[in-house]
Amino acid sequence: MMQGLSVLFGRIQQARRWFSLFSPSISSRPSSPNTGETAAEMSGSLVGDGYTLARFGENFDIANAEETAQILMQTYGKASGSSYNTGLSVNRRSIEGSKFFDSSAGNPPAFPIHFHNEMAYSPRFPRYISFLMIDPAESGGCTTVTDNMKVESLLSESLKAKLRTLGVQYVRNLDDEADASSPEFFNSWQRCFSPSPDTPFDTLLHEKNGLHRNYCVLPYSERNRKRVQEITWAPAFHQHPRLGPVLFNSIMTRHGSWLDGHPVFDSFPLKERPYHSRWGDGTDFSDTEYEEISNAYKDATLNFSLQRGDLIVLDNLRMSHGRTPYTGSRRRLGVMVSDLVSWQGTEGGYPPLPSEVGRLFDEYRNNQRAPV
Repeated sequence: MMQGLSVLFGRIQQARRWFSLFSPSISSRPSSPNTGETAAEMSGSLVGDGYTLARFGENFDIANAEETAQILMQTYGKASGSSYNTGLSVNRRSIEGSKFFDSSAGNPPAFPIHFHNEMAYSPRFPRYISFLMIDPAESGGCTTVTDNMKVESLLSESLKAKLRTLGVQYVRNLDDEADASSPEFFNSWQRCFSPSPDTPFDTLLHEKNGLHRNYCVLPYSERNRKRVQEITWAPAFHQHPRLGPVLFNSIMTRHGSWLDGHPVFDSFPLKERPYHSRWGDGTDFSDTEYEEISNAYKDATLNFSLQRGDLIVLDNLRMSHGRTPYTGSRRRLGVMVSDLVSWQGTEGGYPPLPSEVGRLFDEYRNNQRAPV
């Protein structure tokens, strides 16, 4: 461990000529760079505070930013970021041939991205995540961050107990690519699953439904449109390697209320919108429950108005992130993830389902129809 840290600190010392780094404590907002911080303090803030923020300036070199992010994420020389598009979510494009991907895919600028831990719905997820501001928005577009340990401390014991017992269902409603011209179109199962052109649809569903016991892809028809509903169960807590059990989820960013006010989806029931999250037993969060979760994240929020050349690195197993709405079309924020890790006690899969939830998923598959 100490030898690995020595190598890391040595690489960071070499990178110091490229940038000035500052990493305030969670209890304070950054105001100016601290150029006197040692390499140990730089990495230490990522460990102690859960994040580190660096400034390269407007004339930054993306290759230097990429290497620095990899150093801080302890993935230097590895293919970090190469697995980002395998997380059962949207596909993102590389920026300027780097290992940073375009974070804007699938996220309308007029709507916020609510707090989430990256890929918390997946069997594997990144240990760290980095964001590099390449082109700021005309207005808005702040990067928001929360410490999940703080969020957890603000939740009632009864709600935390329910989260531990039931976990969370994450739902995606996917259209057929043939409906791409419809105003109700958001994403297609073809884009998400990238099937071979000659793969029969039923074969695709069979293959997907065999991945994990707590994952199913079911056909259904709604509003005279053929769609696919993807349902995934995941715990709401995970075992942080240093901090013990920590809140870890994507409840808010996947909740259907994300699209409240949307010109098309606002009229849809929550469960029929492109994304939705609910209790692990398939019941919706009550208004009171969701409000409590939302308020806890709001009360723990840090806002970062990232400027061109700013890099922020997060401990994804501890820190949630999001984004405020913005105007203008030129905002580009690069995202890069570290190596992926698994839920503790598993080898690339999900932890065992609670018995009640397991029976529910078996029922989903037996009926071969989405429960909408």
